[in-house]
Amino acid sequence: MNKFLSVGNNRLILRSKEYPWLNACLHFTGDETHLYAYGYKRAAEVLAEHVMINRMDLNSLVYPILYLYRQCIELQLKSLIRNGSMLLDSPRCAPNTHNLRTLWTQCKEVLSAIFDDDQSSISEIETVVLQLSEVDPHSQAFRYPEDSRGNESLAGISHVNLKAISDVLVEISGLLDGAETGISEYLSNRSLGS
Repeated sequence: MNKFLSVGNNRLILRSKEYPWLNACLHFTGDETHLYAYGYKRAAEVLAEHVMINRMDLNSLVYPILYLYRQCIELQLKSLIRNGSMLLDSPRCAPNTHNLRTLWTQCKEVLSAIFDDDQSSISEIETVVLQLSEVDPHSQAFRYPEDSRGNESLAGISHVNLKAISDVLVEISGLLDGAETGISEYLSNRSLGS
């Protein structure tokens, strides 16, 4: 089978000779975690902007918007654990989990060791990540109306203000991105012998 997934009449669904300018490039960096995280964040922003400008689709798009923001933050935490622990000379992989509380515990340890002078930002991130973890601890609540046991997702929550939550999650994602940039700079300077 063609590695680009052909379907009826040999049409390729992941790549096409038609509209070649719309063929996205994959695997062009060493670590694409940042691109994935940015992609989820950007998709959430585009959908949220659509809802806020057009004042439509809010009740259906709220779920994918929140999922996309949550996925972005999860990937950022995993990347910070991996790269931050490398900077601290104790390389480790991020836990293979979607549990934000578990990821945050390790990420906070790494961030506190590297950015010990910026505890207020770390505390701000923690507040939001733990709230997000409480609502959707395993990356299921924004994806499915019920969990694997048949319990209602997001039980007890009847309203979500998309503008408020988008603003907060964009801010937290920005703080995590700033930490990632700082760690990348430290690692780059260290490899250059600076």
